[in-house]
Amino acid sequence: MTDQPLPPPVMWAQRSSIVFLTINLEDVKNPEIKFNKDSIYFKGTGGVEKKDYEVTIPLYKEIDPEQSKSFNKGR
Repeated sequence: MTDQPLPPPVMWAQRSSIVFLTINLEDVKNPEIKFNKDSIYFKGTGGVEKKDYEVTIPLYKEIDPEQSKSFNKGR
């Protein structure tokens, strides 16, 4: 039996022209983050038990993937 990746804890905030998305997962090493016009994808291994996490978040309006940024603020 293979373990399915878990959805990570996600926090969302937005303003009229910006979206803030926080994936609250400890000690993630080399996360994979992809910005698409209509979704944001995350995959990584982390947390105390070093489990696999994955999520695709659909967006209501299109974004510009070229202008999108991600930050890994380890804790």
